[in-house]
Amino acid sequence: MFGLVPEAVVESDLIAIMNRRLAQHYAKYMPLKILQLPLEIKPVRMMLQWNKYRNNDPGIQWMRRAIVETIKAEAA
Repeated sequence: MFGLVPEAVVESDLIAIMNRRLAQHYAKYMPLKILQLPLEIKPVRMMLQWNKYRNNDPGIQWMRRAIVETIKAEAA
């Protein structure tokens, strides 16, 4: 979903607020200008959600662990 944001603003008069690392990634391939926000915003709170009936599903457990480990590694 977020990957469509850069394509929407390229060659338009639109602006977008997005994660800096994602913007820097797309700026390698698209003519994007990255600017600092003129105001302070609160960090985004990330959450996982799943159906309680799938708590014991090995695939769901693996996916939750993979997401959490990836986020922790990115934050380090």
